[in-house]
Amino acid sequence: MFIQASNHFTHSSLNPQNRPEVRAEKRNNDVGKGYDEDFLDIRLDLPEVDPAYQNQIAPLKSDPTKSELEYTHFSVVMNKMRRTPMFTAVNIDGAQYNPKKRDGDWDLDPRIDSGHQMGGQAYSSNPYDRGHLIRRRDPMWGPNADRASKDTFAYTNAALQHSSLNQHDWLDLENHILSVARRTESKVTVFTGPVLKSTDPSFDNNGRMSRPTQIPTAFWKVMVWNDPKEGLKSESFLMSQEEQANGGVPERREERLKEFSDFRIPLDTLEELTHLEFGNIIDSPTTQVVEIMPDLVPHW
Repeated sequence: MFIQASNHFTHSSLNPQNRPEVRAEKRNNDVGKGYDEDFLDIRLDLPEVDPAYQNQIAPLKSDPTKSELEYTHFSVVMNKMRRTPMFTAVNIDGAQYNPKKRDGDWDLDPRIDSGHQMGGQAYSSNPYDRGHLIRRRDPMWGPNADRASKDTFAYTNAALQHSSLNQHDWLDLENHILSVARRTESKVTVFTGPVLKSTDPSFDNNGRMSRPTQIPTAFWKVMVWNDPKEGLKSESFLMSQEEQANGGVPERREERLKEFSDFRIPLDTLEELTHLEFGNIIDSPTTQVVEIMPDLVPHW
């Protein structure tokens, strides 16, 4: 039995940039209600973390028994060792989509120790984007859409994602999921995170970081919806940046992706890769077993 991450585990002082932390304090005073477990009308809790890896969870300063960072329409649970999200969870309401101008400042979140998150040092002068794991447009719905958009500019919602992935295949997948929700005016829940392995390449951004980290070699998404006949159903996706993380340059594809079956992965395989359990959701048929990450190496 896994232990639910939202009921668990805190941060010391990595990024010395004072201005971001001041902005983060303002966010904390006006924080949203976070991920809604009952959003799909059937309760869906946050993923549960394998007990063997719970010592990796970053706890809240205010209550070290808890770890869920709540924002507007989404939540984040951090991996304190890798200083990157363990997973994120967002509720998307396609019927209430409310587009807002991009307007946000990247900052640290003072609710967890600053040593448990990476700041601007990790993302300057290199090909890695501050990849929004909760994309800015996903929680941008309803009357609080503007605040939701701004909430996504937190370093706790960023990961070292190579620009060749973040701005191409990954973006196409994000667009696909949001367009489905908008086109059908449906509610969708999306879980997202990196695959974290002990063998991931080391990274200190050419000495700019006071503490080295490691570059994730793959990222995943699980899209969940409420099927009127079958209950909670899902599709899981995995995209690799292993070539980029090891210094390679992938072949550039000019056309945008419209078909994602090559990136589908069985949910139970994803659970093995991530050491997460996604609960009471039905895995929709997978047309192709993805072998992007064949080595299920113990990680974190």
